[in-house]
Amino acid sequence: MLAGFREGNLPRRWESAHVCPQCGFLMALAELGLRGSTTGLVTCPKCDLSGPIEIRVINRELID
Repeated sequence: MLAGFREGNLPRRWESAHVCPQCGFLMALAELGLRGSTTGLVTCPKCDLSGPIEIRVINRELID
């Protein structure tokens, strides 16, 4: 099977997202807002941890 494809030849939908290092909450980069985009800092809406953006490539279906 080709990389990036799953059964049925449907492409996977990969996206960059912030992953909270404390609770694992996923946020699409588009949701980070102006502060996160300019400072590189974000506050998790689930556990309130503040810190640098942790970008990972994830399956988009996990944040839809």
